[in-house]
Amino acid sequence: TTDTRLDWLRSGEALSAVLLACTARGLATCSVTHLTESESARVFLRDTARIEGAPQAMIRVGVRSGPVPDAATPRRPISEILFRTHP
Repeated sequence: TTDTRLDWLRSGEALSAVLLACTARGLATCSVTHLTESESARVFLRDTARIEGAPQAMIRVGVRSGPVPDAATPRRPISEILFRTHP
């Protein structure tokens, strides 16, 4: 119910555990932590979720669409992302 540095640490630990558990179950996740950066958004989240305390993060969880979990992720060629601008 507080918003101290220890709360931030514990929130990060819990967030990590939830994200790993979702991944292990084949679920897609998206952290929406920018919503907790302003007090008005935190109040909105707290009121909407009907919780006490200070929300630290929001996570969207859903069924994965697209490639199967074991499919390789396509990569861009290194020449498209790493280049020199000065000789």
